Amino acid sequence: MSSRVTKWVAVLAIACAICGCGEDDKDFELDETAIRNATISYREAFNNQDAESVASLWTEDATYVDFTDHETVQGRAEIEKYFKERFEAEGKSKIDITINSIDFQNATSATEKGVASVTYEDGSLEKTAFESKYIKSDSDWLLKKRVSIDLVAAPTHYEHLKDLDWFVGGWISAGDDTVVTKSLYGWDHNKNFLIHSFTMDVLSQKELTGEEVIGWDPIEKKIRSWTFDSDGGFGQGTWSKEDDSWYVTVVYILPDGKRASATHIYTKVDGTAYTFSSVSRDIDGKLLPNIGPYKTVRAEVEGV
Repeated sequence: MSSRVTKWVAVLAIACAICGCGEDDKDFELDETAIRNATISYREAFNNQDAESVASLWTEDATYVDFTDHETVQGRAEIEKYFKERFEAEGKSKIDITINSIDFQNATSATEKGVASVTYEDGSLEKTAFESKYIKSDSDWLLKKRVSIDLVAAPTHYEHLKDLDWFVGGWISAGDDTVVTKSLYGWDHNKNFLIHSFTMDVLSQKELTGEEVIGWDPIEKKIRSWTFDSDGGFGQGTWSKEDDSWYVTVVYILPDGKRASATHIYTKVDGTAYTFSSVSRDIDGKLLPNIGPYKTVRAEVEGV
């Protein structure tokens, strides 16, 4: 063998050692397929209401934990009994399983995570998140432990807040040549709150930042908001709508402890603009001049 060939053989060997090339990768691919096939077998046995076949996919000392029903079942025989009683009680139900990930701890143990959706005879649907621990016994992958918990749909107040949807996005308003306000609106995960982040620039210097959280008050049956700014001020508002305008009655505690109040008015012009005014303003009972209306336009904003 020439020195050049010997050199490349050595390089390939080092690369394989570093990258983990070789039969192990292929083995894990085969093992992952085996676990996926075991999950398919679980689904088919469940849908056939075959408790014995379901139990055959578990180890003798396996554990099934159902956090929804606060129930722990220990051992293959008890797991078979559990599913037999469940099938008798629930009637003809169907399960569908989505695998989100399969991770191998070593050559004989793996963790599978996903979501199981069970449809009952009456058409109702139940979703559970699960984590399954598999171990390899001879050539088979068997369930050692499965933990599941009900995925309850989060409540949402979006129905009461959807008229504010047009706020979502970035906005810029210019009160005059020296003061510029930038705003960014976006929904939280379940659309229960509209989050408004804002900055006020004076002579191109950021002077004030803050955040306003707008949500539905289920007790008062009103839209309310809570605002906190970088100077230490905070307040709350109550929202009402009239035609194309939103009126927000605001009470505020200033950083020096003084109390302020005002009515903010947001009037939608179209999908790309609205006007903002602040009227009936006072600090500790002393009336202040009205502000606006100032036009606010939709824009890409940075630094909010």
